[in-house]
Amino acid sequence: MTSKRYFQISLLLPIAAPLVSLFIASLFAGPGPLRGWRVVLLLLFGSLLLGGIPYILFAAGLFFWMRGKSAREVQRMTYVAPLLFIPVFVSCAVALAILELILSGNNKVEAGLVLLGCAVILIFGYVYVLAVNVSHAILKAIGVVTT
Repeated sequence: MTSKRYFQISLLLPIAAPLVSLFIASLFAGPGPLRGWRVVLLLLFGSLLLGGIPYILFAAGLFFWMRGKSAREVQRMTYVAPLLFIPVFVSCAVALAILELILSGNNKVEAGLVLLGCAVILIFGYVYVLAVNVSHAILKAIGVVTT
């Protein structure tokens, strides 16, 4: 697999990781207190619910942008991707707030929640960036990924 293809596939990680985690948890989880790994699952599920549609739009835009780019350019993009995703997330939140206002006459989308979402995007986003780039280096070193 080429480095560019690896980074393209890695764009699926923020959607795939919560889905796989939830599937595995559904196999083994029973009722219990919200502690430990259950908190992690809740955060992953929440990130999927709140950021799923904006992220799909963002990833589609990145796939379009990647056409004709080198593997190195695509890898450099991963370092700024969480920052670039924030305007997409905020735009979707504003669109949701406007839609809700038009349809129901009130707005429950809070600026504080959107800001919290931005903080979560940066934290989770750079965890993903670290995981993707470290695993790329390892896979490249053992010959699974080529330039």
